[in-house]
Amino acid sequence: MEALAKKDPLISKAVLRLMELSADEENRLLYEAREKQRMDLETLLDDARKQGQKELQGVIAEKDKSIADRDKSIADRDKSIADRDKSIADRDKEIAEAECKKTHTD
Repeated sequence: MEALAKKDPLISKAVLRLMELSADEENRLLYEAREKQRMDLETLLDDARKQGQKELQGVIAEKDKSIADRDKSIADRDKSIADRDKSIADRDKEIAEAECKKTHTD
């Protein structure tokens, strides 16, 4: 019966149940206490896992926002530099045109 119980979880569960029913009162109470303790531990671990996942998601969201803010700041700075470069190029063009006119009028 043990070999079958090892191969099939349903048989294993049935064997455990049979042992539980056939055990004396003290053994049954000990078994129930162990089962309650096991289930309580599983619940605690599951709750801790869920809490950890929630906290991790919060940290990831904060990092994502920080990166997005930094990216926007860099994009704004890049645009400002591009605008300044265009302004300098326009001014250089105006100076070159003025010098060209001056050369032709002299």
